[in-house]
Amino acid sequence: KYKIDFDPEAAKIVFDSGVPIVMVGLDLGLKALILLEDSMKIKEMNKVGEMFYHLFKRYRGGSMQTELTMYDSTAIAYLFRPDLFEVVDAFMDVELNGRYTTGATIVDLEGFLKKETNATVCLDIDQDAFKKWFLTSIEQCAD
Repeated sequence: KYKIDFDPEAAKIVFDSGVPIVMVGLDLGLKALILLEDSMKIKEMNKVGEMFYHLFKRYRGGSMQTELTMYDSTAIAYLFRPDLFEVVDAFMDVELNGRYTTGATIVDLEGFLKKETNATVCLDIDQDAFKKWFLTSIEQCAD
């Protein structure tokens, strides 16, 4: 999302290029939560887990009292475990000319625009399976 907002023209080139595109939206990061008790488990797993814990803590400004939203990790999860996601093929574009919407992504889930699909769009994530995958992945890291 940040990169599209920063350079929507470049995003438009990518969307129009024909390369395979998968969109894992920010809404899925809000569903893929790591809770406080998960953070404590991660810290105790191994050195990698301890590193993650401290990164999380720094990211949170020192507070670990609420859940962590896992935006980047959901995109990585799609690469390793696409089965965790409910997906649909759709036409996707980026707005370049809007007074207030430049950089906004447009996803035509219903086919109203009658455009050829150019992206796989992730609609949902299996939250429990994601958390299990995430925790297991850290646990399997060697010290």
